[in-house]
Amino acid sequence: MAKPVVTPQEVTDCFVLEGARYFDDRGFFTELFNETKTKDISEKLGACKQVSLSQSKANVLRGIHTSQYSKLVCCLSGRLIDYVIDLREGSPTYMKWISVELTPQNGKQLYVPPGCGHMFVALEDNTLMCYIQSGTFNPPFEMEVNFADPQIGIKLPNSDVSIYTISDKDRNSPMLAEAQAVYKARHAK
Repeated sequence: MAKPVVTPQEVTDCFVLEGARYFDDRGFFTELFNETKTKDISEKLGACKQVSLSQSKANVLRGIHTSQYSKLVCCLSGRLIDYVIDLREGSPTYMKWISVELTPQNGKQLYVPPGCGHMFVALEDNTLMCYIQSGTFNPPFEMEVNFADPQIGIKLPNSDVSIYTISDKDRNSPMLAEAQAVYKARHAK
């Protein structure tokens, strides 16, 4: 298979990965990840430590979740808008965010660098998101930030927030300044 195309995004270290697809009368085949063809990506992703799958109905909003490990995400069914928010203080793109539509048809994968926030909005029922992670979920090292923080200014597909299904945890997440202060206090010891 051909080497995937890597398209850098406006958030430092974030990129879209598009692998070759081979079609025949059965459908298609693609490699989601092959360390021999993407050495530089393999180094960023490190060893795969966790693979997760989420299923969402239309208008589900998940995030902003921030981890200290990288993620490579893709949409296996349905359609979604995926967001990466640079929450790394000192980064040249700190507070910048990007959004990318992920679908099974476009085959795009999005690399979320460590320390960046991640969220998505499902646009269709039965939207499946696959996460390939370089680390495992570890609550003391995770940081949740409220998606509606005006300091970040995320533009959602529909500005009427009442249409979205949001977990209590995500809806009640603190704004960025408070989330960062709590995170720093937790790790100051």
